[in-house]
Amino acid sequence: MAISIANAAKDLKEQDVGVQRNLHEDDKGDKKDAKGDKKDAKGDKKEDKEESVGSKVAKKVKGAAASVASAASNASAASAASAASAASAASGKIKGAVAPIGDKLGLKGPSGPSIDVKASGAKGDGKTDDTAAFMAVWKKAIEATTPTTITVPKGDYLVEELVLEGPSKSPITFEMHGNLKAPSAVTTRKPHSGWVNFRKLKDFNLIGNGAIFDGQGSVAWKVNDCKQTGKCNNLPINIRLTQLDNSRISGITSTNSKLFHMNIHQCTNVTLQDVHIDAPAESLNTDGIHVGKSVGVTIRGSKIKTGDDCISIGGGTENLLVEGVECGPGHGLSIGSLGKYPNEEPVKGITIRKCIIKHTDNGVRIKTWPGSPPGLVSGALFEDITMDNNIRFTGLTNSKIIGITSTNSKLFHMNVLNCKNVTLENIGIDAPPESLNTDGIHIGRSIGVNLIGAKVKTGDDCVSIGDGTENLIVENVECGPGHGIAVGSLGRYPNEQPVRGVTVRKCLIKNTSNGVRIKTWPGSPPGIASNIIFEDITMDNVSTPVLIDQEYCPYADCKAGVPSKVKLSDVTFKNIKGTSATKIAVKLICSVGTPCTNVALADINLVHNGPEGPAVGACANMKPVLTGQMIPPACTEIAKPGP
Repeated sequence: MAISIANAAKDLKEQDVGVQRNLHEDDKGDKKDAKGDKKDAKGDKKEDKEESVGSKVAKKVKGAAASVASAASNASAASAASAASAASAASGKIKGAVAPIGDKLGLKGPSGPSIDVKASGAKGDGKTDDTAAFMAVWKKAIEATTPTTITVPKGDYLVEELVLEGPSKSPITFEMHGNLKAPSAVTTRKPHSGWVNFRKLKDFNLIGNGAIFDGQGSVAWKVNDCKQTGKCNNLPINIRLTQLDNSRISGITSTNSKLFHMNIHQCTNVTLQDVHIDAPAESLNTDGIHVGKSVGVTIRGSKIKTGDDCISIGGGTENLLVEGVECGPGHGLSIGSLGKYPNEEPVKGITIRKCIIKHTDNGVRIKTWPGSPPGLVSGALFEDITMDNNIRFTGLTNSKIIGITSTNSKLFHMNVLNCKNVTLENIGIDAPPESLNTDGIHIGRSIGVNLIGAKVKTGDDCVSIGDGTENLIVENVECGPGHGIAVGSLGRYPNEQPVRGVTVRKCLIKNTSNGVRIKTWPGSPPGIASNIIFEDITMDNVSTPVLIDQEYCPYADCKAGVPSKVKLSDVTFKNIKGTSATKIAVKLICSVGTPCTNVALADINLVHNGPEGPAVGACANMKPVLTGQMIPPACTEIAKPGP
């Protein structure tokens, strides 16, 4: 999928204030030792950014040509000359026009002084401590009464902790052409502290030009015992943005941070454009970009490789847009974890779209702690996501997931668990038929889920419906290859919750080993599945298109011969038509100990053209209610367990 990351900064109208996630709650149980390639991010950042800004320059210069006459009449002589120059550049298709990087990004460049860190004594040799020089130029900048630019020439600047704090008397632009380098020594700090800190700033612009913030964290990862102790906060975060307002961060790379790479906390209307993260998969607890207690944050065009969540979203985050992000290795894109602490603020209005996720432990997910205090996540949208790993949605409420494709998952592709009022639209699942145990979309213990429009190719059930599912609609799903669309399996475990109100309709199933079915284990604990409708289903070369199997026994250790205690009632198969790959087109096996009640067949038209003869219907321990056309005739044979 092509992903555009060249959006003009003026189009970024989302607002936000970054909430700091409490770093000591960072997924202690979630750190897998996934091995990944070591990444070198130093060479590929500037080219992407220059391509992005080129389109912006073209748009802006074209507009300048159209308005030059008005600009000249209202401006001073100097302004008129500037406008004329812009018009000339526009007429020549910006040939020869060279704009400052800030202008290219849609930002107004400062008209005040420029302060060079080398002029204040910085060496940039990677060995000399340049902290004092940076703090000296910062002090001048925040006292300046006109917009000021701090320039960092080429070089590698070794700095200790930098606290670049406002408020400033006028806007500051921090323009980098050199890199910052942290000490490699592992020293504990105040919890949640940063190595490079930008605080309490308004209209701040950080223009990186591909600059690298090197945290030199490889030694710290080896001694990080966060997973064992839960004490994850005393190492420095590479870049910390706190209480920034109406600000832009662009063209930087954070590499090898000792802890989180970037933390956006209590910020409003902050845009990150082409901000990259580079660390190996074994770098523990190194979330790429964490956003918390922030409103209107936008993250566009990032490439993130790390050892934890590529992006993590904490409590109090509102109106966040994540777009055009490439994630992996890492733990995917996460809302949460949430609910570990009391009084966490709601998460609202999260949009994650046009992203690629690959070689990660998770895809897109929402994670909450069991036994949590009350909390809220609402208005979450995951849209146009391409990934090669599985996806978990846990604890979502009033949310939409649109345009996601999962390919070649190691296990289930998508798991929807403990969700309420969630809609999935235009979902793609793509894996070969030999991919074992790779259910496409599994839904369990959820209420009010709508799956509308999916194309599922996999090696197991296209859609599987687990216990505790209520008021589910599955509509316009194309399934195959795979094992069909299934309620169950049910009854394998004690205390399974009832399945009620499931509607599967207007679906196409082709080249699958089953069609629509309900499956329960023999010897099961008591359970319930009721008010289930399969309606308007087309079968194309499907083995056993209609199936109830209450003697489902895929493994040798099941209690064969012991009746299932899952009670099936009010089940309807209506307007099922097409071709059966097997002679038995309709097979209904109910429990002899807990009989099915009110199972209905209506308007069935399934044909078989094999050498065994025409299709037949087979039943055991039940007698269905029949209405309308019935091809093949129902229950002309006794159904037997097995394929």
